[in-house]
Amino acid sequence: MSAVATLAVADDYKVDIPFWQSNAVATTTAVYIGDLKPGEKLEVSTYLIYRRTAEELKFIADNYSGDTPEIVDALIQEIESRVNSTTGLTRARYQLLDQPELEKNAYRSKRKEYLVMRSLGKYGCELQMDTPVNQWQSSDAKFFDPCTAIAYDLAGRDTRGSYYVKRTAKPGEEPTGEPIVPEIELYPHVVIPPHHYISDDTLVLGVSDVDSLPHISFSEESLFSGLTPTELLLQATAFNDLNRAQAALSAGADVNAPGPFRDTTGSLPLLRAVTNSSIKMVNLLLSHGAVPGEDEKRFAIDNERYDVGALLEGVRK
Repeated sequence: MSAVATLAVADDYKVDIPFWQSNAVATTTAVYIGDLKPGEKLEVSTYLIYRRTAEELKFIADNYSGDTPEIVDALIQEIESRVNSTTGLTRARYQLLDQPELEKNAYRSKRKEYLVMRSLGKYGCELQMDTPVNQWQSSDAKFFDPCTAIAYDLAGRDTRGSYYVKRTAKPGEEPTGEPIVPEIELYPHVVIPPHHYISDDTLVLGVSDVDSLPHISFSEESLFSGLTPTELLLQATAFNDLNRAQAALSAGADVNAPGPFRDTTGSLPLLRAVTNSSIKMVNLLLSHGAVPGEDEKRFAIDNERYDVGALLEGVRK
């Protein structure tokens, strides 16, 4: 079961960024880069700022190009397709603010001297710089993800390219005889956070106004149609829909449904509510017999939802 976000759908299903996520997103950090020398990087939280050398700038100018509009559109669709909760929605809107436009230029930068991007790879491992790479990888590799063995170039692009064409069979090999339409599958580049320059030597990471983030519309049908009561409850807790959660519970949804990688304690609907929904949703689930495990309390604290954590602690006692 997955939710696919699509822009400009006919039946717009409004999903807001919850207030605690808004508070986390609407933070900015001013970073002084005046002392950063060519070839040096500066790490700020989970992001890095790298100042390119004159040789690297020339190499990019001579050898790199920006992604085509078709690839940028595919990137936007790929980012939206990963939205399966309010948390995913927040991350997607954050990533969509600057990255698609910057993918169009060779440097992936607002100022070509500076590369601003996430310092972590796909699975959260810290990117290494100037690490010797395997012989099959590009000679212009600058950053390396030790978890995936993927190298990224001077612009933070995957050295394997922007995409590959996915084919499951050759034209005419299907039973219907219909030719297969190739699919574009993206190689994910390193995430670019929202940022802007306020002077020659200072940039600001983050956004101060959550409303400035691009809006992602949802089809109500794509989110909630064809689900069992328990699946509906899981989807409703992921998107903070109290009415549908109540309907699912009335229809017999399992309020203590386990997740695929969880033990017998705890409640997956409750875990989703802790990270994606209001405290009203948490109370609704508890009133219907949800039993919190250790994960629910830990996630509440990790997300700085101390009121929810206190509520769950009281139930556990």
